[in-house]
Amino acid sequence: MNWFDQKTWEFINTFSGWVSGVGSLFAVLVALYLARQDRRVKIDISADFITVIGPMKSPKETIGIRLFNPNRRIAQINLICWVSKIRRKGFLTQSFEGDPNLPVQLKDNEEVVLTIPENHMLNNLREFNFLLGAYPKLMIHFIRVVAVTSGGKKFMAKPGPKLRKWILQTPPGTKQ
Repeated sequence: MNWFDQKTWEFINTFSGWVSGVGSLFAVLVALYLARQDRRVKIDISADFITVIGPMKSPKETIGIRLFNPNRRIAQINLICWVSKIRRKGFLTQSFEGDPNLPVQLKDNEEVVLTIPENHMLNNLREFNFLLGAYPKLMIHFIRVVAVTSGGKKFMAKPGPKLRKWILQTPPGTKQ
C-alpha cells in the first residue's frame, strides 16, 4: 500500500529548506544569547553583621557589606547607599573605614567585604531614621543596600536579619 506518491513527496521536500533555515536561525539566536550571559555585569550584595578576625586581635563583630562578582566581566562599584523602596525622597550614602576606598573594581569571581564600624553607623542613624519614617518596624522591610556600578546599574539587597534588628533596637538617644 503506497501512502504517498512521487508528487506528494516532492511537495513535502519543498518545505525542508525552510525548516532547516528556521532551525539554523534559532540555533544562532540561542548561541548569541548564551554568549552574552557572561558579559553582563552582575553583583551579589549583602549587608549584615560579620565577625572580623585579625592577626593578634580578638574577634570583633562589625557591620559588613559583601560584594561578589560571579561573572567574567570586570565590575567597578562607584557608590554604596541605603534606600527605601517606598519613600523615594532620598538616600543615605555609606562611607567605610580603612581600605578599600570607593570605587572598587571586582574581577571575575572576586569578592570584597567593606566594613562599617558600629559607632560610624550610630552617627548615621538620625539620617537612617529619615528613611524609616514614622513606622520603623514596617519600613525596615523596605530598606535596601544598593551598589551602583560605573555603568549606572543598581544592585539591591535587604539588610540581614541581625542588622535589621540592631537598627530597630538602637538607643533612643541616637534617634530623631
